[in-house]
Amino acid sequence: MKHLALLIICLSIFAVPLMGDEATHINRGHNQIEIQGLQSIDISPVFDKPTANSIDMATKEDGEILHVGKVPVLTLKDFTNGNVTVQEGVVSLNLGLTKSGGKRIREFTTDNVGKRLAFIINGTLIKAPRVRTPINGEGISINPIEKADADRLARLINSQPK
Repeated sequence: MKHLALLIICLSIFAVPLMGDEATHINRGHNQIEIQGLQSIDISPVFDKPTANSIDMATKEDGEILHVGKVPVLTLKDFTNGNVTVQEGVVSLNLGLTKSGGKRIREFTTDNVGKRLAFIINGTLIKAPRVRTPINGEGISINPIEKADADRLARLINSQPK
């Protein structure tokens, strides 16, 4: 009985910091995602080899290590709105772009067909799709993505101050 009481006391001491007042987003490394509070969305180039302008990151999907550009093509301020669609069972997060963000992604994808772009949320590399065709600059679509994540992201993007 004494051991049980001691165990309960120890667990309550260690559990208290994990409850309640924890900050919405705590940086616990580049592979930790907490969508409760949207801190950042970056869409960055992926390089074939490491450079002084890249950082190695592992994808959330399969742990693949990629050489991600330190300077993003798009950031949170470039997104105007978000919505979620489901077509034939595939969930897509559709993001509208500002004129300047649209111009940058159009120019980048026109020059980099066949290359990959890293989709990073709160410092976590979510996915890195290959650019198949140039993006027209009106918006981008990320798919497939978990529906709950897409819904939260769209809601958070739509609630950001414009």
